[in-house]
Amino acid sequence: TGPKRLTPGSFRTVEEWLSLLNNGGNALHATLTDIYGDDSALINDRLKTYRAVLEHFGKLHGFDRRVILVRAPGRVNLMGRHIEHRGGSVNVMAIDKEVVLVAAPRSDDTVRVANTEGAFPPVEFRIGLEIADVPWDDWLSYLSQERVQRLVRESHGHWVNYVKAAFLRLQFQCRDRRITGMDAVFCGNIPVAAGLSSSSAVVVASAEAAAA
Repeated sequence: TGPKRLTPGSFRTVEEWLSLLNNGGNALHATLTDIYGDDSALINDRLKTYRAVLEHFGKLHGFDRRVILVRAPGRVNLMGRHIEHRGGSVNVMAIDKEVVLVAAPRSDDTVRVANTEGAFPPVEFRIGLEIADVPWDDWLSYLSQERVQRLVRESHGHWVNYVKAAFLRLQFQCRDRRITGMDAVFCGNIPVAAGLSSSSAVVVASAEAAAA
């Protein structure tokens, strides 16, 4: 029957996650092998990354916070680049580079994000303020508003826009209630602007955390 796997999607304290990564035994190895294949060098590298991003989060927000670990791989796109969001066909393959996210839920609508890399400064936003006083009847009409367009232009491609996209889209899908924010730390090894979907990985990781 093989070794047991860890249950994905679990919330644990930062301390509990670190203990599990240090002492997970066969269950941890089985889970990581399912994800990365039987490559001990890659698994050891990813373990170092998980520990580093958890330590970074713990120093910022406390080691007793209950958090979720999220990963989103980069991809090689062989055809149809950037058209899937319009219903087009794509041919993609996941790669072993990824974005890793540690996130803890908040009781308000503030999203605070940081990155282990100094090139990506910490920032926060409030979901409610992002959608205040603009039409919210449909997603495209929201995106076409002058205020929204101006905010995008003035941010000069700031990395937080990819996090905002996930949270605001989820809020649009759940218009009957206000979703809550998160405290989060990102870490990634996907080369930026290399055609490997580093920005999409941030969106996907953010969406997974927001949904959780």
